[in-house]
Amino acid sequence: MALNNRYPDSLKDLALKNVLHLGRSPSEVAIELDISRSTIYNWLKNERISSRTNKDKFIAARLENELQVVTHEREILATAIKILLRDQKTKVR
Repeated sequence: MALNNRYPDSLKDLALKNVLHLGRSPSEVAIELDISRSTIYNWLKNERISSRTNKDKFIAARLENELQVVTHEREILATAIKILLRDQKTKVR
């Protein structure tokens, strides 16, 4: 059974910042922080998945909001058409 090595979140954050924001190579950061390269690559993979998921949630919320606005606008237009048609019928009589 393999040991589950847990690193502090602060170390993980530092490693990801060095790679993602400072442009350093994962190998270089792994050596400097005494972490295995595979651990850093796993953190990077999980970070990318998490970022994608957050972006998808943001887009979905925005689309739901836009759908509500468009639905409300459609209801207003349908009501306006009914009023115009009713007014037109009364003018014809």
